[in-house]
Amino acid sequence: MRVLLRCDARPSTGIGHVVRAVALAGAVRRRGGEATLVGTVDVPLARRIVTAAGLDLVPAGEGPAGVPTEVLRSADVVHLDTYDTMSTPSDVLVSSLEDGVFGRRRADVVVDPSLAAYAQARPEDGSGLVLAGPRYSPLRAQVRRARRVRAQGAGGHVVVVMGGTDAVGAAGAAVRLALRAGATRVTAIDPAGTLGPDEPRVTALRAVDDLAQLVVDADVVVSAAGTTVHELACIGVPMALVPVVANQAESYRYAVEAGIALGLGPVHALLADAAVAARLRALVADPGQQESLARRGRQLVDGAGADRVVDAWAAALGAGPRARPAGRDDAARLLAWRNDPVTRAASRSTEPVTVEAHERWLDGVLADPSRTLLVVEDPTGPLGTVRFDARGNEEVEVSLALAPERRGGGLAVAVLAAALAHLRATARPMPSVLAYVRPDNAASLRLFQRAGFRHAADEDGMRLLALD
Repeated sequence: MRVLLRCDARPSTGIGHVVRAVALAGAVRRRGGEATLVGTVDVPLARRIVTAAGLDLVPAGEGPAGVPTEVLRSADVVHLDTYDTMSTPSDVLVSSLEDGVFGRRRADVVVDPSLAAYAQARPEDGSGLVLAGPRYSPLRAQVRRARRVRAQGAGGHVVVVMGGTDAVGAAGAAVRLALRAGATRVTAIDPAGTLGPDEPRVTALRAVDDLAQLVVDADVVVSAAGTTVHELACIGVPMALVPVVANQAESYRYAVEAGIALGLGPVHALLADAAVAARLRALVADPGQQESLARRGRQLVDGAGADRVVDAWAAALGAGPRARPAGRDDAARLLAWRNDPVTRAASRSTEPVTVEAHERWLDGVLADPSRTLLVVEDPTGPLGTVRFDARGNEEVEVSLALAPERRGGGLAVAVLAAALAHLRATARPMPSVLAYVRPDNAASLRLFQRAGFRHAADEDGMRLLALD
């Protein structure tokens, strides 16, 4: 799958469009595809994010949607994340991300990850598949990593984030509000460098490349109501929101109504209305309210949105195998795969399994709601099996076995991708996915690393990997 991601980052528009594109690029690569960003990136922070992701950046030019014709020829998917009005290409799958009415256009796949998308019917305009709601919010890997390690702060630490460029100059007012509300320490992103050094409780940062790392142990984040809301909700950080531009009004309202954020009102009221400081003071001082906001946010935004979008592209293109739930009719095939010598050598238990033991095991797995057993197939037949076993409320362990006759064809990543797509489509919220691999099993280690897993720990002689 070759994907072109059309977006821009300018001082007047911020970096949210590029951040979402980078998240989608990561999901494309986890499926073994290629992604290229096309557009104008004038904000230094956005340029660093693109460079850190290892993405090629092609300047916008002549051609539909500003995509140069010679670049367009090789694409399977063109994804648009821009509010600008522009023509769309033909003879290629067109995907478009919109925030309610902002950026709305006809497309083969429409993505509206806004909080308001669940409640608003989208007008019929001839578009194809519509992916609506925060389940489809594209978030980068560092956000999902922060979700796994989020810890409650020590008390009184407020982070202020008024967008990657703070286009309306709201950081100063938000910092003063946080101090009035009793913050013992304030860390503020101040792109314009307007905050003075005269307040010892305030640390001002001109730019932060990894926002997730900055907020992971904050008690409260005061934020603009843009794309950062989805990142904070996913991590589980209590937030107090300010709608700083018109396209944030709906997301702001729905975030407050959904109980994932405290509403502070518009920028001009931050310091003019004493009741605003009182509301924020109550949140800063109340761990119970903080926990309530954080828990609801994590339930609403699980971090798997980028992969769900790419799953939809792959399905629309007819690309890759599909996963289905296993059944009793698969018993003989699953036993043959389990007892294959190569499979046993890579398993925790290397002994052959008898027919009777296998049938008892299969009946137990099929009846157990905490376990998901899948068979992955393509048009030529079965490719293998993947199993997910729950470990608590928010983690599952994955295991995989390829059909012996299908080995050597480079299919393992596609098999795992199909199983993960099935899990993302059925799980609410998407759990963290872990894999245990023998340290000497180089092939399995490469497979999981190519699929986006990272080394997390070593346990009982096994390498523990976690999906980014």
